[in-house]
Amino acid sequence: MKILHVLSTKKFSGAENVACQIIEMFKNDIDMAYCSPQGSIAQKLQENNITYFPLQKLNAKNLKKILKTYQPNVIHAHDIKAVIFAVMASKGKIPVIGHVHVNNDDMKKTTFKSCLFQIFAKKCKHIFWVSNSCLKEYKFYNKIKDKSSVLYNIVNVQNIQNSVSSHEKTYDIIYLGRLTKQKNPLRLLEIAKGLAKVKPNFKMAVVGDGDLRAEFEAKLKEYQLQNNVKMLGFVSNPYQILAQSKVMLMSSIYEGTPMCALEAISLGVPIVSTPTDGMKDIIRNDIGVLYQTNQEAVSALSHYIMLHKNEYKQVQDNINKFAEEYNNISTYKSKVLSEYTTFNK
Repeated sequence: MKILHVLSTKKFSGAENVACQIIEMFKNDIDMAYCSPQGSIAQKLQENNITYFPLQKLNAKNLKKILKTYQPNVIHAHDIKAVIFAVMASKGKIPVIGHVHVNNDDMKKTTFKSCLFQIFAKKCKHIFWVSNSCLKEYKFYNKIKDKSSVLYNIVNVQNIQNSVSSHEKTYDIIYLGRLTKQKNPLRLLEIAKGLAKVKPNFKMAVVGDGDLRAEFEAKLKEYQLQNNVKMLGFVSNPYQILAQSKVMLMSSIYEGTPMCALEAISLGVPIVSTPTDGMKDIIRNDIGVLYQTNQEAVSALSHYIMLHKNEYKQVQDNINKFAEEYNNISTYKSKVLSEYTTFNK
């Protein structure tokens, strides 16, 4: 059996991470390849020894050429644009499995995007959604629910833990993600400004890059937080930095089930996050805090930063237990394989 994973992006982020992990899970069982526009993702795929079919641009014409070359039994299309072009390119001859990774606002109401997806989703054999809210808040949920299921993201806890050599805390807080509108990074600085009044010497690592970086750095300077916040940019393997941070801060406007949150949990790092979509399914009182106001975020961060060593160890034990239960690779593989094989018996 051959599976072609199709994505519309050039860089390595959440959906790309999921696709790579699925390929890794099945590397000894199924022939899988990755197809996307040519970009920096190529380096990550090369590092992981993943077969890559780069495109100058993702469209039906270019994708048809790849299908003719690779001849997959199933196309696994990640997110809306990839689903549309996969269905167009396959022309019903190759089963398409869709995979929606983010609960975008424009999918919750009648928009060109939500209407177009409904048309092409009906031609998919199955659609995975990364959270219950992502599925049920889709405007045309009732029209596609019979071919949909929730597939929560997971990570390989053991692999992540094995990649870390030290857990000695260097940073009080870590932000790990793109500096884009969806992630709302400017709110981080509003929260950091409030935290500085309570804990003036706190240290925060910002791992990630994006189109809001210049604005973020300007606001950082305006708030005089340069001594508190360290900009580290994009880091291909951020696990060591994550392990050396006391708490993760998230400020997203919307999410699916973010991989960075699962990675933090795998390393025993509590999370303070906005109550978005998949985060509401992950965060419990003993492993993190969901906040509405900036002051609630400041209070939660202060709590974790100032915990006594023994108390912090108890929090980590709770998180580690949850991580092992949540990230069940066997169950995840079984769900994915069931959909792959349904159409190839």
